[in-house]
Amino acid sequence: MVFMKDSIEKVFELYCSTENDNKLKEINNYINKYLELKNKIIIKSVKDLSENLKEKYNPEENSETFLNNAFIKAKSLYDLIKKPVFAEDSGLEVKALNNRPGVQSARYAKTNSERIEKLLFELKSFEGEERKANFTTCLCYLDIYANPIYFFGRVDGFISEKPSGVNGFGYDPVFYYPPLNKTFAEISMEEKQSVSHRAKALKLFLNFLTKQLEKDMI
Repeated sequence: MVFMKDSIEKVFELYCSTENDNKLKEINNYINKYLELKNKIIIKSVKDLSENLKEKYNPEENSETFLNNAFIKAKSLYDLIKKPVFAEDSGLEVKALNNRPGVQSARYAKTNSERIEKLLFELKSFEGEERKANFTTCLCYLDIYANPIYFFGRVDGFISEKPSGVNGFGYDPVFYYPPLNKTFAEISMEEKQSVSHRAKALKLFLNFLTKQLEKDMI
């Protein structure tokens, strides 16, 4: 397993298959607190590619599973740069809606506010335990040979009756997390990074990278 390495600064570059600034911010904030990897790995995204490669990056997220969509995004980027990459696919699953919006979470409506409005409308006749939901993420890492390794994360909660909070993004304002008695949009970045689905998958992934670094395999 090999990363592209700067021989002077000894920093490894790892590309993330995303154009979502909020996701990238969460990832970077998390990795910067991971002392074993801090200043040893630089996370780059699709936005760091040349204009020519950006135009060619167009993964078709047409699978019905988070795992396959994560692989599709990672492989699409890998095919362009032939370097180790990772991608994640995540979404909100609501039990009463047969796990919708699921893999369609980001495409449930045009904007965040419209997606939340649609979700609350569909749940207006449901109460209490019927509003159970979970955030799920699958992170797919492709090594230099395009071998996939997967990491998963999940957090359980409920859909609130109305949005609350200004932090986070996506469905965070209506995802109520009982242990903290708040929605994800009401908690700080630090709190979210300790309990979120993405943080759980990232922790597993970064533990994996740390072991590879210790073995001098990256």
